[in-house]
Amino acid sequence: MGTDGVSRLENICSNLGHSITMRMITKRNLF
Repeated sequence: MGTDGVSRLENICSNLGHSITMRMITKRNLF
């Protein structure tokens, strides 16, 4: 379960990072 939780957290972090990077790119493109 420990490794499962870590993998889930890593997936969530990667998803958040990807979304943030996409937002930054979109903001740069808009402005």
